[in-house]
Amino acid sequence: MYKNILVFAYSLFIALTTFTIAMACGCGCMGGNCGASNTVPAQVQQTESKVQCPVMKTWILASEASDKTEYNGKSYYFCCPGCKEQFLKNPDKYIEPEIKS
Repeated sequence: MYKNILVFAYSLFIALTTFTIAMACGCGCMGGNCGASNTVPAQVQQTESKVQCPVMKTWILASEASDKTEYNGKSYYFCCPGCKEQFLKNPDKYIEPEIKS
């Protein structure tokens, strides 16, 4: 009986963890190959530039971005196709104003 409870609890933990990771992107891609991540490994940070998806605010490697677009002379990179779609509907909603000193 106790063993069955432990097996069930462990299975539930694994299922919830998997679901949480799959939904981490939040754009509806279900954690597929969108490349979204809130952290970039230190070894990669030194050699490759990281960029932030303007929609989800997740950090991705520029080379692993799902897509990119140009808007007002600036490049924007996206963690998944859904984010690019949202951005193109209303770019100004996702662009942070530049702080001038």
